[in-house]
Amino acid sequence: MRFKKFIFSVFAAGFLFSCATKKRASRPQVFFPSVVAVLPFHNYTNDLQGPDVTRSLLEISLNRHGYRMIDAKTVNSRLKEMGITDGGQLGGVRSKELGAKLGADGLLYGDLLEFKNVNLGVFANRKVELKLKLVDAKTGDIVWEKKREKSHKKFAAKKPQVKKILVEGYAEKVMENIRRSPLREESEEVVRLLVQDLNKIRKK
Repeated sequence: MRFKKFIFSVFAAGFLFSCATKKRASRPQVFFPSVVAVLPFHNYTNDLQGPDVTRSLLEISLNRHGYRMIDAKTVNSRLKEMGITDGGQLGGVRSKELGAKLGADGLLYGDLLEFKNVNLGVFANRKVELKLKLVDAKTGDIVWEKKREKSHKKFAAKKPQVKKILVEGYAEKVMENIRRSPLREESEEVVRLLVQDLNKIRKK
């Protein structure tokens, strides 16, 4: 009787191991592009510098993390040959056509949803919100999509605090405009979070 139980246990264990092995072997691999093109961002804000600032920071971060990329000047030049000068025009072009023109198998689209620096004294808010989407250029399938935001808010009730927020906010804005990097801190943080998310699905 014990011998029969032993044989049954061995058989059952072998069967379960076989099933587990087959399951692991049949797991499909997730596509991740080898060469990525960061496309001009679609600007949903009133700020004209925002799309270039955030796109440039994204390219710097991706390069730092070892992504193979088509440089921005090449992307812009080849898109211009197609009559595309703005991120809002990309929706009307097939991903396969874009990929072939740019020499990339991955297309990174960006929607700049918010890019604002409001300072009323009693209330100040610096906010950046960006959505990214990685697309398989050949199939048009969405490989990854994520939205992130970062904001810094200040409130004041008394006159000295209101004055302080106004003065500091104005000085900060002037310096950022001189450096041509508005909302730099918030933009860098949003980009950092998005690249961190993207790295989670990247092939090792």
